[in-house]
Amino acid sequence: MRRKTKGISVDAMVKFIFSQYGVPTKKDVALILKRLDRIEILLQEKSRILRKRTSIQPPYLTATNQVFSVISTHEEGVRVSELQKETGLSEKTVRNIVFRLNKLGKIRRTQRGLYVQA
Repeated sequence: MRRKTKGISVDAMVKFIFSQYGVPTKKDVALILKRLDRIEILLQEKSRILRKRTSIQPPYLTATNQVFSVISTHEEGVRVSELQKETGLSEKTVRNIVFRLNKLGKIRRTQRGLYVQA
């Protein structure tokens, strides 16, 4: 007697064809959409954090801007040694910046080694 074999179900055949040809299923699409939603939320949070951070931070000060701001706060004048202490820059850097600011006309020398805002 011959034994009866089970028939192939259409559902199993469709699943087999989908897996062989890499066709995305409903579950795959739902998973991708879920991941995209999570990425969008992370991007929104990141942009919100960046907006807050940029609004709080003071504008970037260059060494020249630091030296000029210190000179402008001292109405009676300031010496290079004081500039060096307040800015934390080396003596050579401060002297070069003072020379450049004097050349640009932003500061002037009242006495030998004493500088005020022009």
